[in-house]
Amino acid sequence: MLASTMVLMISFYNSHMTFYPNYTAMLSRWFVVTFNRFLYQWPPRPLALVFVPLLALTMVFGYEAFDTKEQEEEERTL
Repeated sequence: MLASTMVLMISFYNSHMTFYPNYTAMLSRWFVVTFNRFLYQWPPRPLALVFVPLLALTMVFGYEAFDTKEQEEEERTL
């Protein structure tokens, strides 16, 4: 998670995010800009090729971290 966050911060230039009416508007604009910069642009940028797999891996590991209770119960029954 730290590696994907560092790559995101390095590859994302956020000078365009200066004044917004509220936090929700800022986050929605950030998601739109992030999608356009990392997923919708061709050819893909080099750091996007690093960031997208790292983000997917972070999500998988995060799910596995919160799913350990079921795995521990299965191991105890064996």
